[in-house]
Amino acid sequence: MRKYLCCYLLILGVLLGCSGCTVGNDHRIMQEISNRLDTDIANGKIVINEDSHSGFLNDGTSIIAIQFSDDSFQNAVKGKRNWKSFPLDKTVQTLLYGYESDELICEPYITDENNNAIIPEITNGYYFLYDRQAKNGRAAGADILRRDSLNFTVAVYDSDSRILYYCEMDT
Repeated sequence: MRKYLCCYLLILGVLLGCSGCTVGNDHRIMQEISNRLDTDIANGKIVINEDSHSGFLNDGTSIIAIQFSDDSFQNAVKGKRNWKSFPLDKTVQTLLYGYESDELICEPYITDENNNAIIPEITNGYYFLYDRQAKNGRAAGADILRRDSLNFTVAVYDSDSRILYYCEMDT
């Protein structure tokens, strides 16, 4: 009987310890995103967290989706200088979904392993683009698409589903 009780307590301790690590990790991630976006996201809940950053120079892509139960995030970004309302500009459109014209076809940059766009098509919302590679005196934004390497953060908030998609790409 004592053996079973010890095993039960050991398993319970491991399970509680692991769930605490996840909650702590989610809290850390939420705090980092809040800081990077200069907008509080504490009342959201992470529903997707994928990160391929590893290897040489920590290249990779991360995508985090955060679900909100109310319009608090939307209200927080309305009118903020670094957030723009839809429709997406050509640069963000290309980064997320690709671009096609008579002369050019450009695949999306933020993709899954099959090169399909990860973020679903959104019609109502707000977006944020931060070019982490821009230097003083150099253009940002559209300039991203003309580089050999990419280091940017893009966030898109879907007002209809109340989901924030946060992506970082480093190449």
